[in-house]
Amino acid sequence: EGLKAFPQKSGSLSIFRPDGNAKRMANSMRGLMMPVYPEAMFLQAVKEVVRRNRDLGFAPVYDPAWEKDNFVAGHSVYIRPFSYSEGGIGVNLSSHPWVVIITTPVGAYFKEGAAPRAMTTTRVRANPGGTGWIKAASNYVNSALAKKEAEAAGYIEAVFLDAKDEQYFEEGSSSNMFFLLKGGTLVTPSLEDTILPGITRSTVIQIARDKGLKVEERRVSV
Repeated sequence: EGLKAFPQKSGSLSIFRPDGNAKRMANSMRGLMMPVYPEAMFLQAVKEVVRRNRDLGFAPVYDPAWEKDNFVAGHSVYIRPFSYSEGGIGVNLSSHPWVVIITTPVGAYFKEGAAPRAMTTTRVRANPGGTGWIKAASNYVNSALAKKEAEAAGYIEAVFLDAKDEQYFEEGSSSNMFFLLKGGTLVTPSLEDTILPGITRSTVIQIARDKGLKVEERRVSV
């Protein structure tokens, strides 16, 4: 999993929608036929890890200067809960997985100065019937390669098309995708089993609808 805690003016840290990550991690482990890490335990552990690291000084402090560029220069705490299997030889399922939660301060994800454009990649992130909907490390091999290729070509992001027809947008190498149409409708690719159900994605959809925007979740062709 991956989520963030944001420094507040009060000196506290606010974790962004950890309940969504708790649910998604449980679904991912269930999808990999692993014993599920309880959602309540996930929430308690994430909060405790963030609190302890903050008390030890391992967290950024709110800086009013971040407001000058809409927080592009801001920093937050990245929280990485992950599971890995017990040792063994051969291909098998995990019956007694470990769960570890680590944190690190992070800044902006996209490199400064990169052209705000994306390029499509011929690489495939996920195939139908696979694990694209699961937040598994294996899904990020092609994503990392595609992003590095895009950056080398002077772009900020790589965009994946569907594996079957190669004509429908699915995800960026870093996040879900949205399109704001000329008529004012906000469109995002529908959640097939090849697309990760992003917590930020669901948040953007809810905020847009709360503001009166029409939102569509559907396939989007090139």
